[in-house]
Amino acid sequence: MLNGPGMAGLLDFNQPVAVLAVAVLHFVPDAKDPAAILDAYCRAVPSGSYLAVSHTTDHYDTPEKVVEIDRGRRTNRLPGGLGPRRVSAHPSQNNS
Repeated sequence: MLNGPGMAGLLDFNQPVAVLAVAVLHFVPDAKDPAAILDAYCRAVPSGSYLAVSHTTDHYDTPEKVVEIDRGRRTNRLPGGLGPRRVSAHPSQNNS
């Protein structure tokens, strides 16, 4: 994506940048390896860059609410879902 059409000149890779994965990873199925996707972005940006990640959780919901949310996701044919996920911002920190 960073080398995609229209990207040239938008980012100055001589300076640190921010990679924002905000409210998107829950749409990436585990089979697509979200940790590897984030790792590719982290390797592509200059040293000193930042990574911000947010992810939904079912930690505070009742089991019935989790079922309802998952049903809505499937009904709308959205990939991914709620659940635990361990993703490191740097491959050397990913000891899973």
